[in-house]
Amino acid sequence: MGQPQRRQRRASWTGQSFFRAAASCVGDGKTMTGVAFISAVLSKLALLGAAACFIFSGVGLTNGPLCFYNASEHGHRHGTVWGYPFLDTDSQEPDARTENYLYDPRTWSTCLEPEGIVAWNVVLFSLLLLISAAEMVLASFQILNGCLGCLCGFCDGKKSPP
Repeated sequence: MGQPQRRQRRASWTGQSFFRAAASCVGDGKTMTGVAFISAVLSKLALLGAAACFIFSGVGLTNGPLCFYNASEHGHRHGTVWGYPFLDTDSQEPDARTENYLYDPRTWSTCLEPEGIVAWNVVLFSLLLLISAAEMVLASFQILNGCLGCLCGFCDGKKSPP
């Protein structure tokens, strides 16, 4: 007697089904070489995005927050203005405030409004730096894995014919 027919399940659109569909278009459908290629390409985009996040976070942390501060205390202008009090735009040499604002929380009171913006800025951009660095490491491993999989193929666990 024949075996009962199995019901065919409708495949949900998951990452795995996407990669299998892509493998049938890029590769020969039997190997996962196409999947490895697509994985490497997408991981390069992830690496690019993580690098951009890392650079922008570093610049944001270096420049300090945009806040309302008393410019006359810093010798720039008179009165209170919105600006970057920790960014020295007058000269090319580093200013004492520019070097120490990250390390000296006493200078954080320079910003009058919004309250607590310097601490928020430091925490936000520091976390973004750490997360983007971790993402760059993971994306690099994925690129290496995809390139090796594309070049060398994947072990299917099948024995070679005698």
